[in-house]
Amino acid sequence: MYIADYHMHCEYSYDSKEKLKKICDKAISIGLDEIAITDHLDILKHEKYDHRIDLDKRTIDLNTISDLYKYKLNIRHGIELGQPYLNEKEAKKFYEKYELDFILGSVHFDENNIDMSQYDYSKYDCYDLYKNYLQKVKLFAECYDYDTLGHLTYPFRYMYLKNNIRIDINRYKKDFEGIFNIVIKRNRGIEVNTSGIKSIGDTLPSIEIVSLYKELGGKIITIGSDAHVSEQVGFMVKETAIELKKIGFKCITTYKNRKPIFKEL
Repeated sequence: MYIADYHMHCEYSYDSKEKLKKICDKAISIGLDEIAITDHLDILKHEKYDHRIDLDKRTIDLNTISDLYKYKLNIRHGIELGQPYLNEKEAKKFYEKYELDFILGSVHFDENNIDMSQYDYSKYDCYDLYKNYLQKVKLFAECYDYDTLGHLTYPFRYMYLKNNIRIDINRYKKDFEGIFNIVIKRNRGIEVNTSGIKSIGDTLPSIEIVSLYKELGGKIITIGSDAHVSEQVGFMVKETAIELKKIGFKCITTYKNRKPIFKEL
């Protein structure tokens, strides 16, 4: 079984201080075959695309460490691109300037540049709020460039951790069907994010929702730990790969130069 962790952050993400070398050493020590470094690049209103990240220095460091570890670990240059629709001009500058192996598309921030991790969910109708979130995901899925869509149930993590709120995901089956049909038509994919196992007891999204993606014809899928420190690298990635195999996936997807590569489970 080929094991790849396609979602992690190092010191170039605003919310991590971890060194690239420490991440790579951890990946090797637990037997990972491949990783994608996906530092945050959140597109925000009235902000330059690189206002929180030095992409040029990051590229140099990634090239150096990729060469250093080339016989031990496949290291892909990725990015976690957030909500490009908030500032299309700046998003376009990023897309045109940087060549990557992999783009993980995510929705973190609302139209007021507030990360949904900061919400007090007790003040919201969480069903309406999540409906609105999925509409933003659908916009991203249909109109912007990405390889897989990340943690589609991102708000669930904070609804529970901050306010002990859980909502019924079954209410959104049609919304997910709409998103997945777009993703499949565009030959893109989705991520299974394992960080939710520790925080809310389930992957983001759940295997139930991933099964719906499979039933609709989805084939492209990545697994990511969402690690921000080396200790989190590879968290439940192998176990999640086994679950994907149980529901019918024969391969996970990796990327090089934005081209999907299928690795047998």
